[in-house]
Amino acid sequence: MRYSRRSAAVVFAVTLAVLTLFPSTAMAGPTPVSGCRTLGGPGAYALAADIAVVDATCIEITASNVTLDLAGHTLSCTGSGFAGSCQVPEFTSRGVSIAPELTGITLKGPGTITGFDNGVVITGSNAHVKGLTIVGPACDPIDCPRPVSNGILVLGGSGASLSANSVRGYLYGLRLFEVRCRGADPICVFNGNTVRDNTHWGILVDESSGYTITRNVVASNGTTAFFEAFHGGGIALGTGGDGSTIVGNTAANNVGWGIGLAPATNGNTIINNTARGNRAGGVRSGIGGFEAADLMAFPGSSNTWNGNNRCHTEAGVVPPTVCNPGE
Repeated sequence: MRYSRRSAAVVFAVTLAVLTLFPSTAMAGPTPVSGCRTLGGPGAYALAADIAVVDATCIEITASNVTLDLAGHTLSCTGSGFAGSCQVPEFTSRGVSIAPELTGITLKGPGTITGFDNGVVITGSNAHVKGLTIVGPACDPIDCPRPVSNGILVLGGSGASLSANSVRGYLYGLRLFEVRCRGADPICVFNGNTVRDNTHWGILVDESSGYTITRNVVASNGTTAFFEAFHGGGIALGTGGDGSTIVGNTAANNVGWGIGLAPATNGNTIINNTARGNRAGGVRSGIGGFEAADLMAFPGSSNTWNGNNRCHTEAGVVPPTVCNPGE
């Protein structure tokens, strides 16, 4: 026992010496961020306060291996744009901007990004974005003159993992553009997001491939005003959207189709989704989208539609047996 006590005392003394000589190393936490800035070095960062800007981008990440925690705080933008926000016709302000060719990026909540023209923009970098609330100004769902704006926009090159985010009040909620992923790549996933009350599409996969879109709730997106083709809707794979899997999502009360594939989309699999009441839901009913339906596809495509989807209506080249019998 005497030897054990002496050993414990030695260990305690050494530990105390390390803490005394190197306090910053032993007790280091995230670097606090209290204003808009560029995060140009690897490491952990956390917002230390709410940050408000006028017609400007706030946080730019330009280094790999960065984690930014909003830590319950809010990034907000007000200005000359739609309804006093920073949503303008030009592609301008970003709440958080992630530069190209980065790896090891994590942007996480809880926390809110509000009013920016683009809440989060990821350009050709692997990134995880999770647990954020991203909000634009509300507007009349019948006729909303909102300019082009994106809750989360993933551009070009490698994909991003978006999970458990809540996005509303943009033209597009979650949008991919020219992103090419290998099938089943774990970074290329939209999982468990809530996307609602966006003026055009809730989730748009545009000229992109190889994504898994799973367990998202996509509701009340689109507008009955005829300012763009099809009025928008729930989940859409645009032309060139190939090799993706859409599984276990709920699409409800969207103006256009609930889940749909544009012409020349191939090799996609649509299984076990629930699509109900699209082209319906209060003030959104009446006009709807072009050939609006819960599930829809155009001719000229080759995709797999499994019969365990739950829906009321099908259109286009969706096989008539895709919805559960009796739905």
